[in-house]
Amino acid sequence: MTSIQSLTSSSTQQQRECLYKVLVIGDMGTGKTSLIQRYIHDSFPSLYKPTIGVDFATKLIQYEDTLIRLQFWDISGQERFANMTRVYYRDSHGAFIVYDCSSKRKDETFSGVNF
Repeated sequence: MTSIQSLTSSSTQQQRECLYKVLVIGDMGTGKTSLIQRYIHDSFPSLYKPTIGVDFATKLIQYEDTLIRLQFWDISGQERFANMTRVYYRDSHGAFIVYDCSSKRKDETFSGVNF
């Protein structure tokens, strides 16, 4: 866990900051970007736009005296980027594996996840 200590400007009280790197991995078209956007912005994208390589999004959560930064790494499910995915896994704190259980190709979308 990466932890940063900082002083608040209004008092001598310390506020901790924690950064967590969270991977979101899965086959192309399974809804990784949509899930991230829904969680962070409370909306779904209206148009499908495939992720190229990797995209990032951050969610800030205040919990007691700690500011938690969840840094989501939205990793492309396109096969042409498959050789790069392991590079993104380094120093991660967790991962969501996303697959399409409603699709006829649900077995494909789950077995296509490389980790």
